[in-house]
Amino acid sequence: MNLDPVVQRAASEYVAAVDGEAPGLVEGLYLTGSAALDDFRPGASDVDFIAVTRARPTETDIAALERAHARLSGERRRPFFDGELG
Repeated sequence: MNLDPVVQRAASEYVAAVDGEAPGLVEGLYLTGSAALDDFRPGASDVDFIAVTRARPTETDIAALERAHARLSGERRRPFFDGELG
């Protein structure tokens, strides 16, 4: 499967932002929804994901994730990068 370049860029930016705040916290990033089903529509779809962490996030980790998410939401409006920690 080939990822849409918009999806690839959003995922790469997410991993870089989180690693910048909490290096090594996210061990795996799994795309779900339209991106995984080859049905992503630029301008209409969001990017759904599950991020797997090395351990249950601590309060410090959660604060780092909040900073990374805030920075990304200020830099990128679309596509929405919508996920969960697992």
